[in-house]
Amino acid sequence: MGGFFPAQGDKPACQVPSGDAWRSIPLQDHPTGQVRVDDGSLTFTVKAAYWRQLEPGVWQVILDTAMENDRTKDQGQTTGNYPYLIIAKRTFDDRTCLGVKDVTYTKPNRVADGRVGFKVSCMPAGDIILGVDGDTSTGRPQGIHLTAATEPSEC
Repeated sequence: MGGFFPAQGDKPACQVPSGDAWRSIPLQDHPTGQVRVDDGSLTFTVKAAYWRQLEPGVWQVILDTAMENDRTKDQGQTTGNYPYLIIAKRTFDDRTCLGVKDVTYTKPNRVADGRVGFKVSCMPAGDIILGVDGDTSTGRPQGIHLTAATEPSEC
């Protein structure tokens, strides 16, 4: 469960998911998605995923990510890169936190690590999908299936 990731943009930094309240979400092998942008692509990989219950019927999900910049210019990581999380066929876009490790803007042909958090009202289980997008996307956001599950959970 990696270290501190400073806050990014208008959201606070995501806390380190540690302690008895946090549970790990088992990921499928190499959950990755690529977004084509006007001058190249961005590749997003989810490296770890965690959840904790905040109150009855409300959970926080935190995802550790890596963004590879295959563009001709620097690329920042913002909440816009992670527009939604889908659990139980329901879309959640309440991003609670965002942190970027080491650099705010990623140079071309480099990778930057990040951490993004969502508040959801369905238990984080079953087929979970993270939406990823680029600032200059020429199409719709791509979805990364995080788990090996092929069916959504109940909500």
